[in-house]
Amino acid sequence: MPAPGDSLRQGDVVQADRPADEGLSDLYFIATGDCDVANDKHFGKLLALPLVPLADYYLRFRVPKLLTELRVGKNGLEDQSVFVLNEALRLAGENALPYKDGLAWMERSGPATICEHLRPQVGPDSLKQFGQLEQRLICMCTALNSFPSNGSIAAAATFVKQAKDAVGERLKNGPKAYFEKDLQNFLKSSPKDIFLLSEISLDHDPGFVVALRFPEQINSADISLDDSTSSRRLRRISRIVYPYSTGILHQFANLFTTVGFPDEQKDSLTIAAELIVQAWEWEDAPS
Repeated sequence: MPAPGDSLRQGDVVQADRPADEGLSDLYFIATGDCDVANDKHFGKLLALPLVPLADYYLRFRVPKLLTELRVGKNGLEDQSVFVLNEALRLAGENALPYKDGLAWMERSGPATICEHLRPQVGPDSLKQFGQLEQRLICMCTALNSFPSNGSIAAAATFVKQAKDAVGERLKNGPKAYFEKDLQNFLKSSPKDIFLLSEISLDHDPGFVVALRFPEQINSADISLDDSTSSRRLRRISRIVYPYSTGILHQFANLFTTVGFPDEQKDSLTIAAELIVQAWEWEDAPS
């Protein structure tokens, strides 16, 4: 914690008095440079980066991607449910349906009604296989219907378990171990638009994400530096020091200054490499 009376600096952490659900976070990392702060070059407006608890960030940004991939990704739940539906149609002597039409039919009529409609068209020798397909289709549609409408981990766990069970990939150690493994992988290969911090102050639980993609602007006049009972909207609670503060700023700068190059650049270099190899003298080299 900065000493009482210490001026505001880059790297200071401030906390707003508003509830966290009104924005991404109520905690901010001050990114405005010390020179600008000291000489009032910021005109009263400070660049601030949200500091989000790791648990909140993971639930809000990572888990929805994970669940959506399980649902609509390659060989996801929707893909496999349409495949099973078309297998049932094949046994009933019907033509396969396109992806969107199959999904729409299952959503409109439900798997039980569909299979009841098709069963009279299935030959006696295929009834057992048809029954197995029906059970799989019911399990898959049940899982699809459990896709979470809220961000709770319990709802996410329910969907993951039902989705994995439906496609025959049962979780050996349950959803808790599944999400624990994914969270560890997320930490090992975190995206470039975040910076991970183990802690920001002694009063907060460990594990924070600097959300680099969501910079905000706050008024310097709203910040209380020392008095926790001040009526100002924000108060300083700690300071993130070197090398972490510098690492945050470097990653923030890299995120917004990264330049993408057209595919023609890669193609030209590939051709150049081929020409170089062809131009070398190979007569005395072993074949």
